[in-house]
Amino acid sequence: MTVFRADASPAIGGGHVVRCSALAAAAAARGWRVAFAAVKGSEEVVPTLAEGPWERLDLNDGTPLTEPAQLAVRWPDGADWLVVDHYDRDAEFEAACRPWARRVVAIDDLANRPHAADVVIDAAPGRTADHYSGLTGPKCAILTGPAYALLDQRFPSARTDVLASRSSGQPVRRVLISFGLADGKDFTSRALRAVARTLPGARVDIVLGLAAPHRDTVAKAMDQLPLNTTLHLGANDMAALMCDADLAIGAAGTTSWERCCLGLPSVAVVAADNQRPNAQALDAVGAATVINGLVGAHDEHVVGAIAEAVAALAADADARQAQSAAAAALCDGRGCDRVLDVMAEAA
Repeated sequence: MTVFRADASPAIGGGHVVRCSALAAAAAARGWRVAFAAVKGSEEVVPTLAEGPWERLDLNDGTPLTEPAQLAVRWPDGADWLVVDHYDRDAEFEAACRPWARRVVAIDDLANRPHAADVVIDAAPGRTADHYSGLTGPKCAILTGPAYALLDQRFPSARTDVLASRSSGQPVRRVLISFGLADGKDFTSRALRAVARTLPGARVDIVLGLAAPHRDTVAKAMDQLPLNTTLHLGANDMAALMCDADLAIGAAGTTSWERCCLGLPSVAVVAADNQRPNAQALDAVGAATVINGLVGAHDEHVVGAIAEAVAALAADADARQAQSAAAAALCDGRGCDRVLDVMAEAA
């Protein structure tokens, strides 16, 4: 039994659940018995949580003090692995689960708290085991870098064909806007306005979660702007949408590795502080057009900055091809297989 512990909400978004779901689905495909523990309401942000090949536990209150007991009651025979992906869980929580979980995996991208784990996964580019010095035990395996990014298996499956198509330098006819399932700062509607200024003839796909707080604002913008738009609520096949797109606009978070895997040229907006390491790495190798400093900025400034970046990238086929190649070199999408191999060997 492998139990995954991650939450989703309009405040924190769905990234933790999405990447755990990818690893859980890959484990289930290998014949592993898997389960998911999340606070109530997580499936409202990530609907696929309710549909996956796993057992479920809806946690009562989501506090680290009570959760170990809830997990033990739900699965009294214990777990071979507990996989924790949560900024508010650290070594204290992991140690409290030890009587019930034989081994622990911690998924992290901050390297700012201790872990009582057997394996730590941090897909942030440039991250090394040295960043976890003093934060883990001496026998903990540290798996770092985008090679361990946890992506749905549909991404690596589509990679070869879509990369070949990107090399043709085709014009930008279809744009994907995706700032996460929650997008609490409503970058989506402002990106829509930017596309209307620069690529009014493009087809635009927009991804939001069912519980996105600014869903009505986005719908209003879609009605008012002269664009051919489609809103995908709780999209369950991001790989297909990214394959269809010629250019993406989105946050510089974990979905960056999905775009990289498929070589999708993108304008990546730093929408939260924890996205800065990703953004710096993308910018350093030319894998995306990165925009910083937009959180809290005036609405018109945000629209103008995105419009300028989109216009420049759309007008330069050579730049898009170079960016696609650089992005694809960062991440091949096979992180789940690599992680499961490590877990299988340790079992």
